[in-house]
Formats: sequence, structure tokens, C-alpha cells
Amino acid sequence: MNSSTVHLLDLPDEMLIEIFNKLSTVDVLNSIWGVNQRLDRLARDARFTHSLDLTAEQSCDERCSMSDVILDRLCSH
Repeated sequence: MNSSTVHLLDLPDEMLIEIFNKLSTVDVLNSIWGVNQRLDRLARDARFTHSLDLTAEQSCDERCSMSDVILDRLCSH
């Protein structure tokens, strides 16, 4: 039996954007920013960030603004 392995970065940009859109925008930005140039470009893609929620839920169901670290990263580009 022939086995093949597909890595995340083997996927086309369009498919990665679709995957990212199913996940929390803040979590994706936190996870992929700074990994490599391709993921940085995808993180800033309008198809992904078109509905960026700048609030986060706390454990007690409160809403608060995104951390300054994340906002600084986002606004610096």
C-alpha cells in the first residue's frame, strides 16, 4: 500500500482561507502570524479578516477587548 502525507502548507491558499474562516479569527492570527511569509500574507487577506471580531469571551461569559499585544500586531501591518 502506498501512503502519502499532505502537510498544511501543501494546501492551496483558497483552501487555507476556507479552513481559517471556520475557526476563531483571533486564534488563527495568534497561531499563524510570524510562522512564515505565506501565512502572514494569508492572515492579512481580506477574505479572512473581513469580519474580524475585536472582542474575546472570558471564562465567565463576559466580553472584553482583544489584548493589546494582538491589536499591536494587527495594526502594525
